[in-house]
Amino acid sequence: MAFGLGLLSIGRKWGVQGSLPPKQEEALELIAKAVEIGVHFFDTAPAYGNSEKILGTFLRGKSNCDQVTVATKMGEFWQGSDLPTLVCHEENALKESIDQSLEHLGSIDILQVHKSTRDVIESAAVHDAIAYAKQRGISQFGASVSDVDSAKAAIASGAFQWLQFPFNAENKVFGSLIDEMNNAGMRAIINRPLAMGKLVNTIAQGFEQVYKAGFPDGSVLLSGTGSSPHLEENFATFRALSRLEI
Repeated sequence: MAFGLGLLSIGRKWGVQGSLPPKQEEALELIAKAVEIGVHFFDTAPAYGNSEKILGTFLRGKSNCDQVTVATKMGEFWQGSDLPTLVCHEENALKESIDQSLEHLGSIDILQVHKSTRDVIESAAVHDAIAYAKQRGISQFGASVSDVDSAKAAIASGAFQWLQFPFNAENKVFGSLIDEMNNAGMRAIINRPLAMGKLVNTIAQGFEQVYKAGFPDGSVLLSGTGSSPHLEENFATFRALSRLEI
């Protein structure tokens, strides 16, 4: 399993306490620290405010980021700090989102369908958008889900190589899909391992729950921290668990 950094926190308010995003300079320092300590997987989205732009700014300013994996999404859009995000899976909106994300990021390794449901996954609009993304050079796709039925639809579709979902001590429902994911050759992107900060005082136990679940090889555990010291602590905890081979 690999360790990744979710970048919602650098783009807009997030978490149970509604933490404000850092200044851009601090956000760039966070990404730089991640790369420095060995974190090479970054998960962002148009719905994460300025997150894509900031990550793209970092990547354009560095020449040693060949090993960085950039994962973003389509289907949910940020409308401003005082407005709710907009969920839209219409074909034109998805294609425009792909174009804008490529403009911000330069390139995309994994494109995920945000706010996926069974109906969304099975829609012609999403499959046409995936075909368009392939034309634009994107080769890997994922579905970000919040319920098992949607996850099963994503697995059955054959359209995705990745499945993103929450998994922690308070929510283990997606652990039931490990065999199906393995059979489909899919990998997991696991978010909220600390239940959006609720389990922050038990980082080792929270990560251990994910590690012990036995997700497919090549899966990624995401930390959502916006703090460099917390990131280093989280990564050190993850590395320690990896060495123990729990």
